[in-house]
Amino acid sequence: VVAMSYLSSIATLLKSPSGLCLTIYYGCVVGVFYALETFLSQFVLWKRNEEYHHEWTSSEAGLLGLIIILVGCVGNIVSGYQLDHSITATSNITCAAHQKE
Repeated sequence: VVAMSYLSSIATLLKSPSGLCLTIYYGCVVGVFYALETFLSQFVLWKRNEEYHHEWTSSEAGLLGLIIILVGCVGNIVSGYQLDHSITATSNITCAAHQKE
């Protein structure tokens, strides 16, 4: 196994089409998440109609943001674990199929 420096591994990642697509996709997902988190208090604190009697405080909006981040962390851990095991199983099956040919 050849050890690669950090910058050379990033260059290799960005030169491959799948790596570039993954980087763009990840950047879009993170950008949308941060945009929603940034404007969350403005969305929640904005009073939409007069029939809605509960007004959110800024501390409740902050708590909602914390809950979203914590649920996202748990979701990332669970989906990462599941993806790691499913990709390993898929790559093992693929390697075994190619070895039989």
